[in-house]
Formats: sequence, structure tokens, C-alpha cells
Amino acid sequence: MKNHVTNHTSGLTRRADAAEYWIGSPVINDEGQENVPSRDFFGYAIASFIVSRVNEERAATLILFDGDKVRLAGTVSIPLDHAIPSPGSVVVCGYINAFKQSGCIRNAKYLGKSESIRAAECTTRQLNCSTELEPQLN
Repeated sequence: MKNHVTNHTSGLTRRADAAEYWIGSPVINDEGQENVPSRDFFGYAIASFIVSRVNEERAATLILFDGDKVRLAGTVSIPLDHAIPSPGSVVVCGYINAFKQSGCIRNAKYLGKSESIRAAECTTRQLNCSTELEPQLN
């Protein structure tokens, strides 16, 4: 079986040569599994952030230091198998992309609370920015 590999800006998709293509939602078979013979693989970078606040839906607002300024870095959902971090605590998150101008991250994944990283180390310099321009909303 041959595989096709499609490169994206932040990952790749492998698809079997004989795979059918379905428009819309994936088809679920009788066993409850997706009937899509392709897989997406995304690499992500890891950084530490400071929790600014956590809302009732288990979403934490993340901040970073940028010199003497504090910048909003985005939000991350806290999985049910993790304790909710308190505001001011340092957490470690994976992310697919970061924007250089704002320091915001995209597609964050919560990895846990960190006891070994100080809040002063949570800076925008640790971000792996692979995109120079942020998307513009029309």
C-alpha cells in the first residue's frame, strides 16, 4: 500500500493510496470508530506560562513577561484528570504555533503544573515563533 504525505505549516497528513474522501464529518462505522484511513501528525513546542485566571469551564488564561510588560498568551483547557491550577501558578503547555508580534499561542495543550520553574522565567523569548505575521480578520 502506498501512502501520500501532505505537508502543512505545522504538521503532516498521511493518507492511504486507496482511501476514499468524504466531505464533511468523518463516517463512523458499526464499532464506533472513524472510518477515515488518514491520520494527522502535528509537532508542538513546549513552554511555561503563568496562569492569570481560570473560569468555570476549566479554561485557564495564560500570560507571559515581555521585558517589563505582561502579555496575554492565550487560553488552554484544563483536562478533567488534572487539578485546576490557581492564579499565579506556573504551568507547562504544548502549542502548535506562536505569533511573534503578540506572543499568543495557537492550539495549546495543558501538560501540567510546574514546581521547578519560576514565574520570572516565563517570557516571550522562550516561544518558538514559526510565523512572522498574524492572520488578519476581515
